[in-house]
Parts: sequence; C-alpha cells; structure tokens
Amino acid sequence: MTAALAARRPRAALPGAAAVASLVLGAVVVTGMLQVRGIECCWPAVQAGRMPRDSSQLKDALAVAVTEARRLAGRGMTAALLSREAAFDELREAVVSGTRTRGVEGGVVILAPDGEPLAWAGRHRFVPARDTAELRAVITPFYVSLEARRQTPGGGSAVGSVLLDATPAVPDRDHALSARFEAAHGVALRFYAPGLAPRGDDVFDFCPTRCEPGATLLSVQPAPPTQSDAKLAALGAATGRAGAALALVLLLVVVTAPAGRWRWLVTVAAAWTVARAMQDSTRWAGLFSPASFYRPMLGGFSASAGALTALGVVLLLTAAAVWRRGFARRWWSLAGAGLLVLAAPYVVRYFGRGITPPAGGVGFALWMSWEVAIATSAMALVLAAAALVRGTTEPRRLPWILPAACAWAGLAALAGLWLWNPYGAWPEWYTFVWLPALVGVLVPAPRPWAVLGIATVAGTAAALVTWGAAVEGRLLLAERDALGLGAVSDPRAASLLERLGAAPPATSPRTAGELYAWWLASPLAADSYPASLAVWHRSGEPTAEIRLASVDLPPSLLAAWVRSGWARAPVTSRRRGSRGSCRERLASSPRTTSGSRRLRRRPPHRAPV
Repeated sequence: MTAALAARRPRAALPGAAAVASLVLGAVVVTGMLQVRGIECCWPAVQAGRMPRDSSQLKDALAVAVTEARRLAGRGMTAALLSREAAFDELREAVVSGTRTRGVEGGVVILAPDGEPLAWAGRHRFVPARDTAELRAVITPFYVSLEARRQTPGGGSAVGSVLLDATPAVPDRDHALSARFEAAHGVALRFYAPGLAPRGDDVFDFCPTRCEPGATLLSVQPAPPTQSDAKLAALGAATGRAGAALALVLLLVVVTAPAGRWRWLVTVAAAWTVARAMQDSTRWAGLFSPASFYRPMLGGFSASAGALTALGVVLLLTAAAVWRRGFARRWWSLAGAGLLVLAAPYVVRYFGRGITPPAGGVGFALWMSWEVAIATSAMALVLAAAALVRGTTEPRRLPWILPAACAWAGLAALAGLWLWNPYGAWPEWYTFVWLPALVGVLVPAPRPWAVLGIATVAGTAAALVTWGAAVEGRLLLAERDALGLGAVSDPRAASLLERLGAAPPATSPRTAGELYAWWLASPLAADSYPASLAVWHRSGEPTAEIRLASVDLPPSLLAAWVRSGWARAPVTSRRRGSRGSCRERLASSPRTTSGSRRLRRRPPHRAPV
C-alpha cells in the first residue's frame, strides 16, 4: 500500500504543477506587456535611464580592455624567450587563463623584426602593423581593436589585442566589448579616432592616464536604441520567456491529460502552438518561410517546411497509435491501405515540387528541413497503411520481405539518380518502381523493425526527391544568369534595386562598414547579386565606398549622374567590350548610390579586411 501511494504522489502533483506553470506564464506575459507599454508611453524617461550618467561605466570597461591587452603583450614578451613550439603553448595558455574580459575576443602574436608573425594565439581580425606605440587603437571601416605592444629580444615585438567593436555585418560580433556593453546596459557604443568625433556632451574621450593634449586614445559616443528598436527587443525578450513558459505548460498538460481523445486534442493544440511560435521567431524564420518551400494543397499546413513537418509529426503519432491498437483485417481496411500506398509516391513528388532553393546556395539545415518534412508526410501515410493490415496481434519474427523492401528502395533510388533529367525530373512510370518497396514494408513485423523499414523507404524517397528539386532549382538559377548576359532583362533585380533605392537607411552610412551592413540586410545581398556601393556628396565626390564587384561604368559617368538631379528611378545602361555584353542598373536615394550588374557572382559573406 505504501509503495502504491508513493507511486501515485508524483502523478497527483502534476495538476498542481501545471497550474503553477500557468500562473508563471501569465506573470511573464503581463511583465512583458508592461515593459513594452512603458517604452511606448514613457520613452524619454526609459531612454534617460539607459544612458550612462557619467563616463565611469565606459572608463571601467575600457580600462579593463587596456589591462587585458597589456597582460597579453607581457605574456607574449615572455613567450618570445622560448622555442617556437613552446611559445605557441604559452600563448594559448595566456589567452584562456587569467583574463578579466570573459567573453570578449582577444589575441596575442609575436612578430619578427620584419613584421612576420612567429607565434600567435586567440583570434586576430587583421595582422598588426609595424609600430612603436606602446598602446594604440586601430580603427578600420569594420573593426575597432585595442593593441598593446612590448619589445622582444632580437628586435621583434609582442602585440596583445582586444576587440572593442565590430560592425553588424561581420561574423561573431557578439564577442566584441561594445556588444557586451550593449547587452549589459542596453546602449550601443560608437568609436571615433581622436579629433573626429562629433561635438556634444555625450562624447567621451578615453585616455590611458591623463587626458593631456595629444594623449587621447579614442573617443566614444553612447548610442541608445531608437524607440522602435527598443520595443522590438523588449517584444523579442518577452516572447522568448513566454515561449519557454508555454512549452513547460504544454508539456505538463500533455502528461496530466487522461489517455484518449483529450490527450490527442492537447497534442494537436501543442503542435499548432509550437508551429505558430516558431513561425514568428526570427531564429526559425527560414524553416517557416514560404520562399524556400510552398505548396497550396493544405493551405497553411503546406505553406512552409516547418508547418508541413509539424503536421507530419502529428499524423505520424496518430498512425503509430492506430498501429499499436491493431485492427482486424477487413475488406475496407485492405482497400484503405492500398489507396494510401498508391498515394504515398505521388504525395512525395507533389511536395518535392514545392522546394525552391535560394540563390545563395543550400545549406545542410535547409536541406534537412525539406527532407524531414517530406519524409514525415510519407511515413505517416505508409504507417497508417501498415496499421490497417497488421491485424490484432503483433508478430514476433522479422519476415524476409521487410529487408528485401529496403534493399529494393535503395536500388530504386540509385536508378532514380540515373533516370533523372533536368527537363522533366523522372518519367511517369518511375513512380511505380517504388510500389514493391512500399508494399513490402506493409508486411506485419515487430514494431521496431516495422518502423525502421518504413523510415528507410520513406527517407530514401524523400532524399531522392529533395536532391532532384535542389539540382533543378540550381539549374534554373544558372539559366537565369546565362540569360542575363545578353539582352534579356532581369525584372527581379530591377524591382529589388528600385525598392533598395526607395528605402534609404535611417542614418547616412559614414564608413564602408556601415554601408556594407546596410547592403547585407537587403534582398539583393540575400540573392548574391554583386554590386558596387558608394555614398556620394552632392558635389559628385564619394564619401564612403565599397566595391563588392566591378561595374563597367567610368567613375566620371557616375559622378555626372549623381550631380544631374538625384533621380530615384533605376537607370539602365548597356555596354559592349572585350568581355562581351552585360547590363548595369543604377539606383539612388538622397544618401546612397548603388549599382548592380546582373551577372551573378558569389561574393564572400564576410566583411573584407
């Protein structure tokens, strides 16, 4: 009796835990709403609270960075006395131990007298230049780094560096000191070389010791977020906390709900809620984007790979429950199983046509999202058909037909690789080649083997269809690029370029890094269109420029076009030369000018150094 009561106690506590989790969820939602409401109605007060009252916070953060850079340089000077192999070990130990800037990117390098790196550790965004300054700030269009230098025996030097800032366009920006400061205080930092910062009370000059004339290392300006950015950040944080609380509530409700239709109702509601939450999340936006997968048959459930996967998982669980229960074989169950088996290959081909590879290439995560979405849908149909023919008792022996069906599926996939052609994928009769494999996995077998066989056949078919759709999409992109070399226009490029010119950045880019960050967020960059970007003054002189591709237009022609009235409509010019024919399109806004050539070339998705 005591053992029975002890076993029931955890089960009896589940309803109370679900109620407490529901209260926590309500508190999280209310707190997030109040925070957003405060930003909407009282933004000046919220903004004033985020701004540092004096330079003490900035001074402390930068002083720690100076101390860390000097520590790394000192350890590098000591490591220069060792052999080269031992120096690498000493520098690696210096980077990972004893640091006061946890999470901030740093590095140390030992340079020869001619500037050649001899040993290094940590991460370096660029090779330090030859210099004699003990401490200096290196400000490039994309990075701001603090370097400390120590002389080494033999005329070389040891340089310790700490990453102060990086533009949003570069990878791993979260490891910069400015990103850490923004996460802690909600205020971004802008760094300027001495004497180049704008005049204002919110600009602070940083000096290692005393701020004497010429001793300023760099200038820093706190930049609080705009009201819209702060609201979006608050909504994102509240959504994340509410999502975690909602997941806990759904888990407890599913476990607490009695077995039967109520548990299944909760499961379906949970799947729909999770799909909607992930669809609105920026982290999972690609998985639920109709741009890479869309079929209209099931409405919103087939509008993206993530939605189809959620539906397939629910149908798969339903089919598994039917399979475990078992049905006596009747004529109607056999007829239903036959219809499901016949429909499975056509369902796979139908959903395979919804795959649209992006212009920037197909990554492993995107490929797997397509394959899992198609495979779960096919597995649900085949498992439901197997449940209708299994009978009331589960077999104990593995029939030889099941492994033979898996082998047939593998041979059919190999034949599909040979039969595929870019002008029609596979012939119509190829669909029936998969019927022996589908019928073979319907043979009653022990549950683990039955599920493994069905997953093998469905996964093989889904992988083949995904491969064919991805290759076909890449061929279509290549065909469009080839047509773009001639006189055929690219309406998509023209439309995207016009939208880019009509929506200039909120603040005019001052550096090439800011200009690249603005370009990287545009649809043209997502489709890997090469471009040459510049910020022009009304006099016709560029103030910031970055060339991601060469545009066959003379600079004098661009300068004349900029001075001629700042037209917003895209202008097209066609030029012939030794390299053939190509077409350039130009778009402008009151702040920026961009040119895009329709010849696709994949520039590296990182900021050039």
